[in-house]
Amino acid sequence: MTERYNARLALLAPLVASGLALSGCMGSPTYGTDKTAGEQLAGDISGAFSFAPKRKEQIDYKPRPTLVKPAPGQKEA
Repeated sequence: MTERYNARLALLAPLVASGLALSGCMGSPTYGTDKTAGEQLAGDISGAFSFAPKRKEQIDYKPRPTLVKPAPGQKEA
């Protein structure tokens, strides 16, 4: 029984080690966000279900100027 276990271990250990080594080399694309696709997805999902209010900067709105209308008697286009 021990020989069979050792033989399986000797066969499977290098396969597992090489699989882990290769998976470490395979990086996901970041698409310019400096985060992998998995990290970005997790952040998006956790942000969608967040109960905390989002802090937004106040926008400094300025009133629009009045419309320029044609003088009375001018043809409107």
